[in-house]
Amino acid sequence: LSNGWMVAGPKGAGKATLAYRLARGILDPEGLGAGAGLHMDPKARTFRLVAARGHPDLFVAEKSFDDKNERYATEITVETIRELSSFLSKTAAFGGWRVAIVDAADELNRNAANALLKSLEEPPQRTLVLLVANEPGRLLPTIRSRCRRIDLKPLPDAEIASLLSAEAGLDPAGAAAIASVARGRPGYALALGIVFPFLFKYRHDP
Repeated sequence: LSNGWMVAGPKGAGKATLAYRLARGILDPEGLGAGAGLHMDPKARTFRLVAARGHPDLFVAEKSFDDKNERYATEITVETIRELSSFLSKTAAFGGWRVAIVDAADELNRNAANALLKSLEEPPQRTLVLLVANEPGRLLPTIRSRCRRIDLKPLPDAEIASLLSAEAGLDPAGAAAIASVARGRPGYALALGIVFPFLFKYRHDP
């Protein structure tokens, strides 16, 4: 297993969802249901710990929130990546792997990118770094060269519509309307179907 993986694709394509599923599977392979791919029961301990950001062997590097100005920072800083590097150097609390997710890697500033490169060049054993990348071309070529890459392609409209019907309670007409503008991005489609249902008049009554 390569120590560095890049999950690339447009915003809303499901990159973070896949990264977290991979993380859960690496942290607790026995928790994955037989024949269920990367699916893990939401009641499982690992699932709950990851969802609560409380798993000791998972580190998530992302833009920090400025409480004073009530907004997120514009980039991931070198201090955050130094914390990531320190985390990777420690012994796994549960005796298995240590996993870090960088979401999104194209939001790293220059110093942070250089610090991350060092961790990818000399990774400790049994560590995995998952880079979520909306625009892989913005990353340092040396970072890209040290990662295996997974590209998420757009899904067919029919699959998007099916997802919306199952997850957002939309009838076929509403699901098809949103799928037609989602451009194959399931996360974006769900945001339209759940957060902005008033844009469409096809949602089922509660």
